[in-house]
Amino acid sequence: MREATADQVGPHGLSPGGALPENDIALRRGPQAAQAVPGQPPRHSTTNAHERDADEPDLVKTDGRRIVTLSRGDLKIIDPATRKVTHTLDLPGANAYGNGNLLLSGDRVLVLDEQSPMIPLPR
Repeated sequence: MREATADQVGPHGLSPGGALPENDIALRRGPQAAQAVPGQPPRHSTTNAHERDADEPDLVKTDGRRIVTLSRGDLKIIDPATRKVTHTLDLPGANAYGNGNLLLSGDRVLVLDEQSPMIPLPR
């Protein structure tokens, strides 16, 4: 088995299909080659790798100028240059022990709080 698969083993183990070599010359010279070459990296990270220009809720959001997060029922704005909290907003009724999700658009943030109401058991 080792001899039969030796040419298909790369740095991450056995190739999943073996149909195309990892460094196929056609892939490097095809029409998609220019798109595959990394250009200038964005000034701040994005979290959605699946859909271009589509945002998804997350625990921490940034637009490059500020970092926004929800922690223990407080919405916090952090300056990435100084790493200091510049603003804190107490969100009444927010679940202080659960996780919330955020969407950031310009100067607006949408908070999606995951509430888990407690239901008393009958005695």
